[in-house]
Amino acid sequence: MLSTALAAFALAFAVTLLLLWILRRSASALGLLDRPGGHKQHAMPVPAVGGLAIAVGVGAGLCLQTQSFEGAVAAILSAALAMLVVGLVDDRSGLSARLRLLAQLLAALWMVAAAGVLLHDFGPLFGGSQVLNLGLWSWPWTLFAVVGVINACNMSDGLDGAAATLLALALVGLLVLGGAPSAYLPLIVALLGGLLGFLCWNAPLFGPARVFLGDAGSLSLGCVLAALLVSMSQGEARAFPPAAGLWLYALPLIDTVSVMWRRLAERRSPFQPDLRHFHHLLLRAGWSVRAAWAVQSSLAGLGVLVAVLGSRWQLPSSLLAGSFVGLALLHHGVMRHADQHGRLLGRPLQTQSHLDRD
Repeated sequence: MLSTALAAFALAFAVTLLLLWILRRSASALGLLDRPGGHKQHAMPVPAVGGLAIAVGVGAGLCLQTQSFEGAVAAILSAALAMLVVGLVDDRSGLSARLRLLAQLLAALWMVAAAGVLLHDFGPLFGGSQVLNLGLWSWPWTLFAVVGVINACNMSDGLDGAAATLLALALVGLLVLGGAPSAYLPLIVALLGGLLGFLCWNAPLFGPARVFLGDAGSLSLGCVLAALLVSMSQGEARAFPPAAGLWLYALPLIDTVSVMWRRLAERRSPFQPDLRHFHHLLLRAGWSVRAAWAVQSSLAGLGVLVAVLGSRWQLPSSLLAGSFVGLALLHHGVMRHADQHGRLLGRPLQTQSHLDRD
């Protein structure tokens, strides 16, 4: 199985890398150019073909193990494919926030019904061995969790390299916690291969990103990650407790809730884009794109480390969940203070007009 997994990783990486070289030249004809304007900060149109390339690369990698397209994985992939199509339409023509939310809910419902992706419990949240069963609340909580992760992934895609790096780190955590016999191993390693192939074109190491994920990428990848986080944290043979799963994708989840909370407090739509995400504030405080990416990656990596060590050391779920909530409140307080006073960690925040001129 290990050799097949390595081959799936290598093939997904190579296909994604090559396909991006081809697709970025056809992006204009496909209508998949992300043009500057509004809250966007890039100066020139950038091909938004990353999601399509990764999907093909992951599919190629999974073809090495045909049983990867059976059972729960097949249902998860079909939901991700639906989100890919929705994202492609959004990238080409634009969709309303309500239509995107409806599509996410339908994808979540499909995964619950067809793949058994369901939050049955929150684990031993109050100590001991007794788990907190959700009963009739299982479906609503699952829909909330899946849609939440999808939107967190989508909203983290506002900085070169950020969304793909945070996804890859979460997948590494799943790989470590899930172990080699996991039924999701081929999917996880193929996704990692595709993401790393994409990052060769997107990470801000040698200049600005040459391709973007687009909504097709962030919505479909967020859908798969949500399914993995839910599925692998449930049942008697769970790979990790649900509270540890929060830490695997801590930064995007916390930042998304904080931004939505602040928008709602101002009686605005929680889905209305602006420059108030953590990565936006870092840029407005004078950090370079590369430095902001490094800061986000480091913080996300620490979250994954907490999840892995917390699970391996069998730390109480109450401690993992409580510390996560505490960190979320601290983050929200810092971001709210930055909003109100125009400063982040002592640095003045530039306005959007200043960023647009840079």
